[in-house]
Amino acid sequence: MQLPYYLKSFLLSSIGVHIEKMLFKFDQWAKFEIPAPPLPEQKKIARILSTVDRKLELIDQQITATQTLKKGLMQKLFSEGVGTQDANGQWQPHAEFKDSELGRIPAGWEVKTIAQSTEYVDYRGKTPPKSESGIFLVTAKNIKKGFIDYECSKEFVPVETYGDVMSRGKPDIGDVLITTEAPLGNVAQVDNANVAIAQRVIKYRPNTGVDSSYLKQYFLSDTFQSRLALESTGTTVKGIKGSRLHKLLVLLPPQNEQIRIASTFNLVETKLNHFLALKKQTQQLKKGLMQKLLTGQIRVQPDPQDV
Repeated sequence: MQLPYYLKSFLLSSIGVHIEKMLFKFDQWAKFEIPAPPLPEQKKIARILSTVDRKLELIDQQITATQTLKKGLMQKLFSEGVGTQDANGQWQPHAEFKDSELGRIPAGWEVKTIAQSTEYVDYRGKTPPKSESGIFLVTAKNIKKGFIDYECSKEFVPVETYGDVMSRGKPDIGDVLITTEAPLGNVAQVDNANVAIAQRVIKYRPNTGVDSSYLKQYFLSDTFQSRLALESTGTTVKGIKGSRLHKLLVLLPPQNEQIRIASTFNLVETKLNHFLALKKQTQQLKKGLMQKLLTGQIRVQPDPQDV
């Protein structure tokens, strides 16, 4: 029932303006004709599509397991770390801990504000001029939880105005971006320096001794996101002023431990992104199969058990 023909039949059998309030007339809908191959062929088609559904269910389980793993790692690594390296380069668990504004942490860690740990540029202000082509404009819509989505929204600024648009500071690869409103708290690293940054986004460039990938992961952590939510204002749309955001605290292990922590998360994210891409690919496969099998564009030969 997911083919365009069937979706259209639902709409044609309903009355009203707003979809969520439309009245569905079953008697009218029941008069629509549907393609009906012989029963053995129906069984074969159902089995093919069920196989794809089972694959999607398995992928969803793998996605959930990987997300759970990442959540557990965040709780552990941002409170206990990975330890220190001994003379042989082996990592040994931390033995000493201390109390801090962010809870119990390894003795060698520091707690600083974002402003003490980075240089920042707040791009909020007037809307930059747009064009049909030119320099890609990264808006708050493009920034997701951990990456920049260049497909969901495509806006550009003229090449000749790029210098003026980015007069506060041009982005560089590795800079950390965070959205301040609509949505609040999405985080990504710049992976293409030839972009412009739009409003409702703040760019952080880590100071010496702070790893940019670690900073991104910390901004994505439940610890930081919870504090961000507490400092936000607004009812319908949550947002935060840059002056308040810059004062939020960051946990800072020694840089070699930061890099180790970030690389651990990067491995998990690579695995998660693989499953997400596989799910999208499988969904496209199912959509194509439904379009062809349920309309008769492709006929299948029933197996003996279908007859």
